[in-house]
Amino acid sequence: MSIIKAIATEAEASEVIRGLALEAEWVYEEQYKLPNGKKIDFLVSVEGEGELLQFGIECKPQLHTAYERGTNVTKLASYFEQCAAYARELNLPVFLGPYVIEGAWTPSGGIRLDSMDAFNLFAGRVNVGTLACSTYPPYHHYDFWALVLRGKRMWRSEGHKAGYNTDVATMVTSQGAKKERESILVPLS
Repeated sequence: MSIIKAIATEAEASEVIRGLALEAEWVYEEQYKLPNGKKIDFLVSVEGEGELLQFGIECKPQLHTAYERGTNVTKLASYFEQCAAYARELNLPVFLGPYVIEGAWTPSGGIRLDSMDAFNLFAGRVNVGTLACSTYPPYHHYDFWALVLRGKRMWRSEGHKAGYNTDVATMVTSQGAKKERESILVPLS
């Protein structure tokens, strides 16, 4: 699946996620109703190696490096609040996306961060990540997708690191300064 253009509407973003889910063989429920009555765009379930992995996806438009001024930080703050609330309600990680990048992307720290790097590194502390698509025009005829949580890939669609990183498939819980990570993988009966 190739997405070179920026995604202008939430409907276009959802369409892209449906295509990705089909390619990745994910089972999903669209507009999943949470116990509090709110709806998240996608609740995804993936079975593999005797375990079930679940996570949410919240779709938003205009998350693309092609926008000259970058992704709007005020909008990202609102998206963060929404995704964090969904993650707490589901007790699962929630990924904001699709974030389209021309070239490779793994968020990293440093003195200067762009808005999406900062979003991913900080939001991951409360179980919110990014569903990112790295495009390689015009040299390659493919894109690769990644679920990025706390600056690490939880899943990647292509290449030598394709598949799930079960070490990252965790929820952060905290009591004051004490933080713990609990696996979100559920054994299948």
